[in-house]
Amino acid sequence: MSAWNKLRSSQVMCKLNKITRRGMAESKPDASIKPHTEATYTSPNSTLGKLALEMFTRRDMMEKARNIIRIRVNLSIIAICLVGALLAARSGKKAAERGETLTKHNLQWHKDYNDSQISQPPK
Repeated sequence: MSAWNKLRSSQVMCKLNKITRRGMAESKPDASIKPHTEATYTSPNSTLGKLALEMFTRRDMMEKARNIIRIRVNLSIIAICLVGALLAARSGKKAAERGETLTKHNLQWHKDYNDSQISQPPK
């Protein structure tokens, strides 16, 4: 008898088996469920757009085109954010010229709110 069989039949292996199977179901698998044996992994690049165009182009060419589109989208988002920031700064300057400040607006809002609370009867 080999050393492995001796170890396997010993009490040490039984204790080890109890430790490793802790929390696992003791029931036998259902006969109607068949194990899935084929590979299930599919590359994300192989599922990106099933166009006829991809049949005639190389993968590196498609990736380069996608990267160019990503760069253009990112640059356009940056441009839109910069235009929005410039418009916000311009409207802030015009409001400052009219004498509107956040402090005055806040004080007016609290005054209106307190007046509305006073005019309403308590519940």
